[in-house]
Amino acid sequence: MVVRNSHGCRIIQICFDLATRKEKNRMVDLIVKNANILAKHERANYAVQHVLKNGSKDDIEAVAKSFRGSYVALAKQKFASNVVEVCLRVVTFETKMKIVNELIDGVKYLLFDQFANYVVQNALAACRDQERAKFVRAIKPYARRMREDPSGKRILQKIETTWAEYTDAFQ
Repeated sequence: MVVRNSHGCRIIQICFDLATRKEKNRMVDLIVKNANILAKHERANYAVQHVLKNGSKDDIEAVAKSFRGSYVALAKQKFASNVVEVCLRVVTFETKMKIVNELIDGVKYLLFDQFANYVVQNALAACRDQERAKFVRAIKPYARRMREDPSGKRILQKIETTWAEYTDAFQ
């Protein structure tokens, strides 16, 4: 695929920006069909991010939907974790909460991962108070071990500095 080449990836981004709606739909369909593979690739992930940042609401939701059931695994991948972070910033609130709930369900796999810890921090920031409290409750059983792990420490520090009202949960 052309998006796996650094020049090809940039060309795809330019083509997306200049394309007609019909052409964009075709490009989005191809990205959706291959989204999990493209998100993990060192160059192709930028094409996925470009659609997420510059596509229509329908484009964004289609790409985000294609990742359902894979968000935990993607969060642990070097390049795909950036794609997940973008999803958390650009999708509708309803879709964001589906992603957050998927991450909460797999939280034990994310807290000690060098890439996923950033996804967890962004997911916490994307939540409203009620969802954030649920996320913090899911993290709480791992707090002791997190204090001894570099990735875990980053998450706890973010919670303590940004959402001080949750620090009692970790005492």
